[in-house]
Amino acid sequence: MSEMRKRPKAQVEVRLIGSMDNDDYHKLRAREEKEDWVFLCEELGDADVKYAEEQLALKRMVTGRYYYTAALSMYMLAGYGLADITDEKLRLYRKQVDAAKSFSVIGPNSYQYIQIPYKNYQMDGWLVTPRVMKPEQPIILMIPGATAFKDSFVRGADGWLMSGFAVLIMDGPGQGTTRFFNNGYLEVELENAYAKMVDYIKADGRFGKIAIYGGSTGGYYVIRAAATDKRIDVCLINGGSYAPVEILDYSMEYRHKYAVLAGISDNEMDEMFKKMTLEGFADKVECPLMVMHGGADPIFKVESAKRIYDEAKSKDKTFVAYPGAWHCCAGEGTKAVRLTLDWLGEHLN
Repeated sequence: MSEMRKRPKAQVEVRLIGSMDNDDYHKLRAREEKEDWVFLCEELGDADVKYAEEQLALKRMVTGRYYYTAALSMYMLAGYGLADITDEKLRLYRKQVDAAKSFSVIGPNSYQYIQIPYKNYQMDGWLVTPRVMKPEQPIILMIPGATAFKDSFVRGADGWLMSGFAVLIMDGPGQGTTRFFNNGYLEVELENAYAKMVDYIKADGRFGKIAIYGGSTGGYYVIRAAATDKRIDVCLINGGSYAPVEILDYSMEYRHKYAVLAGISDNEMDEMFKKMTLEGFADKVECPLMVMHGGADPIFKVESAKRIYDEAKSKDKTFVAYPGAWHCCAGEGTKAVRLTLDWLGEHLN
């Protein structure tokens, strides 16, 4: 019998509380010590999907829609600690994608699954818009990180729309379905891929100002984009890094995780990490910039985020560090989300 898998190191309590359904949280906490983490999270996710389907059969749309997002969270947690692209990893990720797609067809807003060509593959994404668009509709180009991908972000899209923004949530190179199903590997010069996303927004013709938002490693990614593409009007990062190699100080397991995203060996990843830096990029950012960070973030240090802020040439820039908060401001997430919406509203609307 294989060894029982436990909760991944990075899934600390303060992150769990803010990322999943409250009832699922208590069930998970009550059982995790005696059960396999992956199987348990998948079981709870399956139960959420079953309940969602039962409620939708009774025309209870609000309840059904919510439980698809609850399931999505559990599938994400189930697969978090699985670095290699195994049948189990792909099964869990397909369940996550399916839950997002089921969620997307219910509710007042328009969720469109899109693909943007890049090199010899397609980048997958969600274009989320209000049913009634306003002239020059502002839009947020949202880029996830190295472990949480686009489908986990659809949960918050309604909030973005309520604040007056459309959202394009993308799996770029090395992320989500773009990596797992389309063989789109992580690369150093990611800004070239993000330029294609901006091309897509511009070609649509309905959108005005463009903000780019990145969380965790995505915060590193979007600075490269903002530095090189002046069509981007606003940039915001949460929990980003000047050089993602610093994550190895937290745990060496991420060496292999990133290597899998890049489709290379661990030794080759060591060389790639040396090239993944914002030196020569941060000082080319000129658009309005907000840098948010958890003051106690052990994954990407607050000093790393402050370096991005210090080097940026933006005349309008803001740095916010929440003392005691964890990675991506976990523990002060409510404040961070609301500040994000207000700040973007001030710069886009």
